[in-house]
Amino acid sequence: MRRSEDIASRLKAGTPTTMEFRQGTVVAWDVEHGTNEVNVGGVMFRDLPVYGRIEAMSTRPGDVVGLLKWRNQYVVLGLIGDPSTAADVTIRQGTLTVDGGRILLQGGDDLIVEDGEIKVTDTDGNMAVRLGRRLGGGGEVGTYHINGASHFFAGRVIIEATGEIVGQGFYVQQDDGTDLIGAAPASPGGPEVVHIRDPDGTLVFHTKEAGGFQLQTGAGYVAMDSDENDPRYLSRPYTDVPMYNTRTNGSSATSSTSYDTIWQGRLRLTHPALYCRIWAEVTSGATARLQVLVNQTEFGAVPISSTARQVYDIGPTMLPQAVRDATYGAVEVEIRARITSGTGSGTVNCQPYGIEKRGL
Repeated sequence: MRRSEDIASRLKAGTPTTMEFRQGTVVAWDVEHGTNEVNVGGVMFRDLPVYGRIEAMSTRPGDVVGLLKWRNQYVVLGLIGDPSTAADVTIRQGTLTVDGGRILLQGGDDLIVEDGEIKVTDTDGNMAVRLGRRLGGGGEVGTYHINGASHFFAGRVIIEATGEIVGQGFYVQQDDGTDLIGAAPASPGGPEVVHIRDPDGTLVFHTKEAGGFQLQTGAGYVAMDSDENDPRYLSRPYTDVPMYNTRTNGSSATSSTSYDTIWQGRLRLTHPALYCRIWAEVTSGATARLQVLVNQTEFGAVPISSTARQVYDIGPTMLPQAVRDATYGAVEVEIRARITSGTGSGTVNCQPYGIEKRGL
């Protein structure tokens, strides 16, 4: 049987006082205003009542409908079509209710909801799950705590006060509305960053827009931080490089006019920069120079002219690129000194005060 085939001939003809079956073609169907037009054998009937509520909400122009006639009154029974033919059910206005059952979609690809939302509520009517479109475009998914507070949200993030679109993201929240985990741009149009908070709402971990991450032990207290200049390495915590005297007699002085290695240590590459603080003094009438080598290449040097013990700084300075490229390798750090001028046998004495791996 074709959708447009007239099946009235298959039915027993009625009398004026009995029911008759007819079929017609829908010309116009307006659910919002409750009006319709149906062509029955060339005669136009308007605003016919509909037997089934689903048919009232899903019928559209061009459909063939079955009609029941009692005396001069027609009633639309429903759509006529081959049961094996796929069909759409469109609810243009109203509510589709399924009590004690389920909706099963078979052999299809999509469930499409236009300009609306899919909501799931619990037995008390509280929102549990919501799927819908977001103001300004895009979709969103949300789940809710039993008290109605948002539990999980994924979709387009918007600054509610201004309506400005930040970007796509997701949040997991406690039942008091405070964030636990989130991933969204920190600024409109920026890259997504991840943040994690403890149950008190204190930020404990976040990634950075420029790359890398930061771990905190409390508000403003950084426990671990990757370096923005080289995200392969840590900026914090600072760590010291142990230095050892190279002399068999333990002396930290030299009178050589050529550089003499006095202290040496092994630097494991976990940070991108180095900060050297060195105690030094030179005998009266002489001047000297301190030098720090990293991987047998000069990292920095300072002149020494004071006979009083002072702390001299070299850095903080980024390690040479060739050294940083040996990620997590190890290189030697050396402290050397030499006499540069003076009368008699001048002597320079030096000791490491702190050789510190760190970020800038």
